[in-house]
Amino acid sequence: MEVIDASGDCGEALASALRMLGAVQLRLPNWRQEVHAESFRVARPALEDAAAGTGPHRLAPGADSADATGTHPAGALSRYNASRAGLIFSNGEVFDVDTPGVPAGGFSRQMEAFFEAQCSLAEQVLRGLEASLGVQRGWFASAMGDLRRHSQWHIKCFVGAAADSSHRRMQDGRVVLLPMHTDPSIISLVVHDREGMHPGAMGLEVWRSEDRAWLEAPWCGHGVATLFVGSVLERISGGSLRAARHRVVSASGDAAGASPRVAATFFFRPAPEAVLSPDHPIARRSAHEPLCAGDHLGGVEAAHRLPLRGGAPSEGRARCRPRPRPGGSQGAVWRPRLYGRRGDAKVVSQRRSEDGQFFFATGLLCGCRLLWL
Repeated sequence: MEVIDASGDCGEALASALRMLGAVQLRLPNWRQEVHAESFRVARPALEDAAAGTGPHRLAPGADSADATGTHPAGALSRYNASRAGLIFSNGEVFDVDTPGVPAGGFSRQMEAFFEAQCSLAEQVLRGLEASLGVQRGWFASAMGDLRRHSQWHIKCFVGAAADSSHRRMQDGRVVLLPMHTDPSIISLVVHDREGMHPGAMGLEVWRSEDRAWLEAPWCGHGVATLFVGSVLERISGGSLRAARHRVVSASGDAAGASPRVAATFFFRPAPEAVLSPDHPIARRSAHEPLCAGDHLGGVEAAHRLPLRGGAPSEGRARCRPRPRPGGSQGAVWRPRLYGRRGDAKVVSQRRSEDGQFFFATGLLCGCRLLWL
């Protein structure tokens, strides 16, 4: 995986690296490192409360994870949270908590500063891609909408006590803590909570299809951000930029004893009403029909939901239906809801070989109706 200096014009190098792997690391200037260090410091007490299942802003077990803002313990909301607790912020929202040594309102202000720093970095990346792909400056903003209003981000910590038999153990004895996946975003940024820059990425690995191998990201810390191509960008580029398949594994064979891992991940999403069309100027080829972004993201969210308490999986179809803001204000920020209908099901299958070197993921949306005579 290439490491690129994010302080200058890096559009061509960035596009080239992303075409090869779907992922790249950005070396960050000092001021960004300082924002990261302070943000993680302020967030730690709230993370501890989330891991313990205490504190304010706890999300309900059945909360809509696509829109959630609040805290959750390990095992909540999604199968990807089997061993992760954390703080979630969606659609520009933040919350405030009392934090020792931080003035009143200081938590929310620092979280806003953290998010704004990543938004500006994402905009810098997208401007670089626009230049290298030969499209008009500002195309992503005009076609995909305002990143600040539609994105989601979280700070999560691995909770070793939650490790159980659900973790898949590989032949080398290591344990998969976060299964292979791609991100439902245009691009995503990951920042680990470690001072400066350190070799390795605390188990963050990216799949390289050319030689069918997992590669650990070379660096982690406040001084570097890992950039992933998301499934939205793969779709609108016609596959010329492939979404990065990535996962997190333990450094040893003991999931419960894994070293503490705290990371912030920022998913920069399109507006739900944005049309993901094969006619976009960044597409080189396309096998996709036009699709509302809300339907695309809603389908991904449905596939990742945990089963309901009764054991039945979440079922339904994501529909592009506007959801007004509280108070009925205009210009609503909304996400698709899942409306259950008999016979509709989102089925996502993932096949793995014994050594974990081959993955196949496919989604099938089908509708059928049973007639009882």
